Parts: sequence; structure tokens; C-alpha cells
Amino acid sequence: MPRILLVAALLAYLALAVATGLDRIAASDPRFASLVPQPAQVAVLAARADRFVEAGIPGSALDDAALLIARDPLGTHAAGLLGAARLARGDPIGADAAYRVSARLGWRDARTQLYWLRAALAQQDHDRAALRFGALARQWPGSPAIASIATVIEATAAGRTALARRIAAGDRWAPAYAVPPADAAPAVLAGRAAVLGEAAALGKRLGCEPSAALVRALAPVDSGLALRLWQGQCPDHGQGGLLRDADFASARLQQALTPFGWNFSAAGALDLRLAPTGSGGQVLTAVNSGAINRLLAAQQVVIQPGAYRLRLRGSFGRGRVFAALACNRDNVPSRPEPWADRPDGLATGVAFAGGCTAPWLQLWLAPGTETALTDLQLTRR
Repeated sequence: MPRILLVAALLAYLALAVATGLDRIAASDPRFASLVPQPAQVAVLAARADRFVEAGIPGSALDDAALLIARDPLGTHAAGLLGAARLARGDPIGADAAYRVSARLGWRDARTQLYWLRAALAQQDHDRAALRFGALARQWPGSPAIASIATVIEATAAGRTALARRIAAGDRWAPAYAVPPADAAPAVLAGRAAVLGEAAALGKRLGCEPSAALVRALAPVDSGLALRLWQGQCPDHGQGGLLRDADFASARLQQALTPFGWNFSAAGALDLRLAPTGSGGQVLTAVNSGAINRLLAAQQVVIQPGAYRLRLRGSFGRGRVFAALACNRDNVPSRPEPWADRPDGLATGVAFAGGCTAPWLQLWLAPGTETALTDLQLTRR
């Protein structure tokens, strides 16, 4: 008799294991669902209910969700699915109860997070909404749905402040949040920039690399806001009046992080080098061995139309350097002003006639030019 009981127990265990395995397989392949005994269906119920919700007909998930709760009351998504189904069936009280249970189980269900986020926004509790947003953003940082939710919170000053506080507190989703969504509207970019600007004011800077993509995306549509974001997240190196990185301290010869840093030419006729000066900056040396003027370096500046003075420290060697302000970075200056000796270096006049909000300050080298530059300063005349 004991042997018979042992064999029966083993067979029962084997049957349960097979049923459980089929249940998991059928959750991703509905063709196997009919092979799973009804009492063993758990993953099948969850998958079917989830498909109803994802298809936009959450009310159809009610029966499966209710049965799932009975069979797996501590399941990660069971109560959340029931809440979504009840809400769709016009039972907000029942949905609220289900979502409360789901929250007590550890906030592991995304629909539960979203439900309480919306509830917080409805009550104008922006801090709690930002907390729930952070939980979602940690799990799905690049999701378009997360970007849409962020836009809703960013729509109000209180929402932006709440998000900024979470970032300032050290929430780990912040670097992903700084990456702009693909084809984002200008308003979306502006909302994120405002949040990161507030976070910087609260003492939390993500840094140059993490914020550069948003600055680049924002620069063509709102150069002023883009520059303020860049200044907040990536502080200046060197004092250059209206210029950033006046002493080339953070310059690099490869592609610049943003238009508001030094962008160098890739022309083969130019030999460019950067070397430390010993005072924290760098010296930029260049030789133009070609037969035409070459753009050496350029930087976008946010300025008003008018007359400006560019002061430069360095040497021009055997050739000439031209300076200009132009909306098109690659326009060669037609009549550059000559350089004049001043106690603080060489100076020339540059004029900006308007036509854009952020012209390029350009430095051009004539054929045969050798030059070494240590710092520049742009000021209004």
C-alpha cells in the first residue's frame, strides 16, 4: 500500500508539473490553452485578460480577472487587471478597491501605478504623481507611454516642480528622462528643459553628456531656452562675455556636444591641435595648408542684432584670421574688419544684422595661415 501511495503521489506531482508547464506555454501561445486543465489555468487567465486590456476592451477581461484573483490572489498583476476591468464596466468603487489591494502587494503592477498617478493628478497632488511617475519611468525609461505621461505632468508649473524635486532627490530615472523622445514637439522639449532647469537650480546637475541630446533637439526651435538649459547643466569654463568655454578648456576636436560649444572644421587642409596651457584652459593651434579660406571654429551665441567686439589672445603667425557673426555657419565673411592691438589682446569688430536668434561666431583662416589661440571674449559695443 505505501508503494501505491508513493506512485500515486509521484503521478499527481507529475501531472501538476505538466499542467503548470502547459499553463506557462499557453500564456504566450494561445493554441495550447485548451490543453491546460481548467483548475490549473493561471498564466492563461492572466494573459487572456491582459490581451483584452491591451486591445482596448478591458471590460471583457472581468470574468478572467475575477477567476485569476480567486486562483492567484497574491499574483503581481491579478488585482490590477481586475481594477482595469471593473473601471471599464462602470464600477469605480470596485476598481478603487482592487487597485488598493494591488498597491498593498508592492506596487509591482504598471496599471496600478498609472491609476494612482491619475488619481493624484485629479487631486492636484503633484508630488505623489511625480512619485508614481518615477516608479514607471524606472521600469520603462524609453517607452512612448512614459513620454506621454511626462507631458501631462509637465503641463503645469506645480507638476514641473514636483518632477524637478524628484530629480534633485536623486531619482535614477533622470538620465533617461533627459533623452528627448523621437520627433518630440517643441512644447514637449520645452517642458523637459524647464524641469531640468529647476532641478539644476535645486542643486542637481545631470552634467554635460546626459543633457546634450535635449539641448541639441531644443536649439533649433528655442535657442534661448536651450542655452539656459546648457548653462544650468554644464557650467561654463572660462569667462568669455557672451561666449562659452572662452579658454577652450572643455573643447574637443571631435563633434561638439551642442552648438553652444566650439565646433571645429573637419576640412582635410586644416591641421588642428589642442594642448593644455597650464592654467586650466587649452591652446588651439591650426595650420591652413589649403588654397582657400577655411572655417576654423564656430559657436552659436544667443544675442540681439547690433555691433560687437571680439577680443582674442594668441598669435596669427604668417597669415590672417577673419571673424564674423552669421546665421549660416558656413558663410565666408565678405568684408571682415581688421584686427587692432589692445592691452588685453587683439580685437576686431563683428556685426549681427539679425535674421536668427542664435548666429554663429565664426573664425576663418586664410590660405597659409598658422595661428595659436588661447582665449576669446565677445562683448557688445
